[in-house]
Amino acid sequence: MNEYHRPGNVESTSLRIVEAVADTLGSDPCTLNPPLGTVVDPDALDSLIESGGETGVEVTFTYADCRVSLTQGDLVVQTLGETNQ
Repeated sequence: MNEYHRPGNVESTSLRIVEAVADTLGSDPCTLNPPLGTVVDPDALDSLIESGGETGVEVTFTYADCRVSLTQGDLVVQTLGETNQ
C-alpha cells in the first residue's frame, strides 16, 4: 500500500508535501510533475496551516496522482488508486 503519514514538525508544509508525495511515489522530489506551485500557492498553504492553530484547519487536494490531506499539521498522502478503497 502506498501511503505516507507523518505528524507535523518544523519544516514548511509545502516542503513536507513535496517530500511525502515523492516518497509515496518512489520518486525524486525534484522530478515531480507538475511542480507543487502549479497546483496550490505554497506560501499561502504554509501560512494557512501555520495560522490554523487549534481551530482545526483541514486541507485536501490532488497533486501528482496523489490525494494530499492535512489536518492540524498531520500529513497523509495516498495514491489516487487507493483513495477509493
